[in-house]
Amino acid sequence: MLARDTLQQTYNIFTPIFVCCDPYKAGWVEASDQLVPYLAVNIFVSTPGLAGLYVSGAFSGTLSTVSSGINSMTTCLITDLIQPNELYIFKTKKSERFYKWMGNISSVLFGLACIGFSYIAANLGGILQAALSINGMLGGPTFAIFLLAYFNPWSEPIGVVVGYITGIAIAVWCYIGSTVYPPLPQFTKVLPTEVVGCEGKPEIVFN
Repeated sequence: MLARDTLQQTYNIFTPIFVCCDPYKAGWVEASDQLVPYLAVNIFVSTPGLAGLYVSGAFSGTLSTVSSGINSMTTCLITDLIQPNELYIFKTKKSERFYKWMGNISSVLFGLACIGFSYIAANLGGILQAALSINGMLGGPTFAIFLLAYFNPWSEPIGVVVGYITGIAIAVWCYIGSTVYPPLPQFTKVLPTEVVGCEGKPEIVFN
């Protein structure tokens, strides 16, 4: 509901400013996920500092989300995978100091992986759509594991892992199918846009 209300308010602000002028179709932005930053920069173009404040706020929220994800992945790697199987992996019991250093190294490696994936995501076209698709592919099987652990804590680990991998594989298969064979326009019901109101050269172009 919060996402729906946010999109509705964004639409209410965007429509009067760019009526009969689609910045994406006019070539003023390279991707559709740049429309909201473009809107903010155009609104605050005559007020120095506010556009930068908006962009810094967006980056702060993104960095907060990424750092939380890196910490979560490091914690899960050590506490759920390595520590329970340390006798099989290292043949001996390791100290807390060892796991502290391993956590630091894992955080750095996960951070570098996020940076690498960001370069890949930059070439995917709509980054927002790709992020939502990845979240949907991983979120469903992960939520299923939480429900299974809550209602049936006696489940076998091998069954959980096989089910998790199977769920992700099916989700990836559905995503690839929807990408290769996209839905027809009569099913997506995309509203038409115009560029007749795009007169002159804009003050800001996202290229």
